Amino acid sequence: MKTDSINKLINESNEISRADYLKAHGQKEYDSMMSRSGGRSVAINGKASYGFIALVEKKLNVKFCKDYYDYLLNFGCIDKPPADRYIGISSDDEVEFKKNNTLPYIVEETQEFIENVYKKPLKNTTLLYNEQDEWYVLMDHDKGVTVPYDPFAKEIYWDNAKPLENFLLEELEIIEDKRHDEI
Repeated sequence: MKTDSINKLINESNEISRADYLKAHGQKEYDSMMSRSGGRSVAINGKASYGFIALVEKKLNVKFCKDYYDYLLNFGCIDKPPADRYIGISSDDEVEFKKNNTLPYIVEETQEFIENVYKKPLKNTTLLYNEQDEWYVLMDHDKGVTVPYDPFAKEIYWDNAKPLENFLLEELEIIEDKRHDEI
């Protein structure tokens, strides 16, 4: 997976967000918002280590595809406003695991999705994104693609499968479109 275009879009998103927020609310409110959000509107939450990735693969009984592995090593996970997260494994997850033996969000969320939503075994697949329980995006590690799942129709839409890089780029561009619509 090429990460340059994703990094570029994240940086552009943060710059546009900064300019828009400053224009609408002023420097004082912007500084306050940045201190609350950690300084970014789209955040990269720390890269995962090789060893921790291997531990999570074992806990989930999956072998991550190369693109997802690259995503974890380069981004860990990506948070976007207002409260969405592309599920991954961050350095913070590893610290928390070492401190409290707490497994990362990906383990719990993937297991919960399979047991309570999909209700059938899924081979070599993890949850990548949950849009407020209306849509799910899965990462099929055998095929190396993201694929949407509709819990109401109980269907995986293979016609909409796409590489992880394409999914992330499209999602990050949607953030920009939504942000400009709101301002």
